[in-house]
Amino acid sequence: MSVGRYEAVFNVLEMIMSKENNGGPAFPEPVMDFSQHRGMTLRDYFAAKALQAIADPCHSPELFANRAYEIADAMLRAREAS
Repeated sequence: MSVGRYEAVFNVLEMIMSKENNGGPAFPEPVMDFSQHRGMTLRDYFAAKALQAIADPCHSPELFANRAYEIADAMLRAREAS
């Protein structure tokens, strides 16, 4: 996969990452101000794992990025239901 394709995936991921229900931090670290966290959200972590499973360099990166977040959102809903 070329650098341009990676950049396209990351651009789409950045656009989608601003959703409100993000599951909180994937790897929380103690911070003095507990209203903030550093690093990726659980939603981003789930999407990254899903992207590894479904990505195919022969298809549009945007297609897979969107699908990865759909899977991540489904995982968060299932997590809330259990």
